[in-house]
Amino acid sequence: MLIRSILNNLVKISALRKINKLKKYKEVEKIIYLLSPEHGNLGDQAIAIAIKKFLIDHYKNKEVIEFSYLEYMYIKKRISSISNDGDIIFLHGGGNLGNLYINEENLRRDVIERFEKNKIIIMPQSISFSEDNFGKIEIEKTKKIYNNHKNLYIVCRESKSFETAQSIFPNNNVILSPDSVLYLSDYYNKSPLRSGVLLALRSDKEKVIDDSRVNKLRGILENLEENLVFKDTIINKRVNEKNRIFEFEKILKAFGSSKLVITDRFHGVIFSFITKTPCIVFKSLDHKISEGIKWFNDIDFIYYAENDSENLSNVINNYLNMGNLNVDEKLKMEFINALQKII
Repeated sequence: MLIRSILNNLVKISALRKINKLKKYKEVEKIIYLLSPEHGNLGDQAIAIAIKKFLIDHYKNKEVIEFSYLEYMYIKKRISSISNDGDIIFLHGGGNLGNLYINEENLRRDVIERFEKNKIIIMPQSISFSEDNFGKIEIEKTKKIYNNHKNLYIVCRESKSFETAQSIFPNNNVILSPDSVLYLSDYYNKSPLRSGVLLALRSDKEKVIDDSRVNKLRGILENLEENLVFKDTIINKRVNEKNRIFEFEKILKAFGSSKLVITDRFHGVIFSFITKTPCIVFKSLDHKISEGIKWFNDIDFIYYAENDSENLSNVINNYLNMGNLNVDEKLKMEFINALQKII
């Protein structure tokens, strides 16, 4: 607790210093990217890298300013000292629009209320509110705040969230786009020697795959005499703007040096796609996988094992023996084309 308190104080000091340095941009129209992550979820960090790169690539003549969700907590009452009504606000994407990650949702609501005159774009998100009383209460709060904003754009990263958003946010602009990380489709161009199988499986509240299924997979792979590596896309350390690229490239190297990836994480699928690594995918708690996987229907090295398929052993064997794979920029272009409609 003491270490966390010290780290949070350092974030606070850094955020306040950043605000003071940026006051000179008060009257300049700029891009403000808010609520980026400071935790060890490398899927979220990859989203941050992709969003930041996209903003810098697109807004070549504007200053792009970033504040993480921790920084925003400390400077939200002072952010008016650097912002004006002409600034465009971009909010972090991912899978936390709903009540499963209520702290993130509360911060997003705060931004939307605080920047009532600005154009705000929520980058590609999955939407999920639980069916219990908590979820019903929170969805009404979100609906009220979002619908009250006159210039809010909500980008959804799969069709179920898109349909939900169209239903509950009738006053907002809703569009469909692939996940932000697909903007990095051409990021990884290495061709390392590959060996073994990487299992990137959840151990958090979104886990669905049980130990018996994992043991079945292990048995199949051990019979094929394949070395197994267990590596989650979440690491137990703080990751922020300073070290996110290092950690992202490290996880890509792990994926890219494997012959096969087995995962139930959506960004495990995308990391496999970027590194041209055959991938077998299992569902997660909500619709992130079952809906998000549809973007990859035409990708012949990504297999969605919706159920315990009878031919899973054959799929594994075939995927282990795939040759060199290619990735085109179709999904990257779909992301760009979707965003260009609203920016």
